[in-house]
Amino acid sequence: MPLADLMYSDIYDGLTKNVVAGYYFGLSEVDGVPCHHLVFVQDNIDWQIWIEDSDTPLPRKVAVGYKDKPGVPRYLAVIDDWNMTPQVAKDEFTFTPPADAKEVELVQVTPY
Repeated sequence: MPLADLMYSDIYDGLTKNVVAGYYFGLSEVDGVPCHHLVFVQDNIDWQIWIEDSDTPLPRKVAVGYKDKPGVPRYLAVIDDWNMTPQVAKDEFTFTPPADAKEVELVQVTPY
């Protein structure tokens, strides 16, 4: 899940941990928004990220190529609707089981 990497508490460390080379390609636009275009090379993947050139430098686009997979599949995501102040009700994080739900006992699993 490529976008999960953007959720690290230390995003710099998380994204650059296995990088063997990095390149800066200057400013380019993503949906009309000026962004810094960065390219990174790792052993198994090449990836690019476009970071908004503003006081709120958010990722606007991510592209990943999996070099170790047949056909070198690619993933591309454009992120155009960041909400930095979401309104989330507390009950959205409260589990309410269905009326017919039954609790099951969890057992300890031992490795072989």
